[in-house]
Amino acid sequence: MVIDLTVSKKCLEDLIRFYKNAENLYDEIRKIQVELSDDDTDSFEELSLELYEKMNDIEVRIGEVKSMIQALDSVMSVYERTEKKNINKMENMDNKLKDTTRLIAIDGQVPDELADLFRQN
Repeated sequence: MVIDLTVSKKCLEDLIRFYKNAENLYDEIRKIQVELSDDDTDSFEELSLELYEKMNDIEVRIGEVKSMIQALDSVMSVYERTEKKNINKMENMDNKLKDTTRLIAIDGQVPDELADLFRQN
């Protein structure tokens, strides 16, 4: 599985930006709701109820965005760990190849490990 970290990072940044915008909107709705609760007219109560419902929808979306951010963050950390392991494996193979090359230069014979490696590939 190949993951483009640039795209993943951009998605994560977009989700964080969306989350912050949603939080700001949520705060604004709370302020309006407080202002509306001070007024006793029916129309303001209806607006307050409508705003309360929208606020609940936003809270649900904020929860969804948080979950998406956590999931993406988990995927990225797994990818980074896997990438580090692969780099370590490649470095180990490179070191073994250098050691084997050095051995060949010393005694002129191809070690069994290197012969096996060439047979596999």
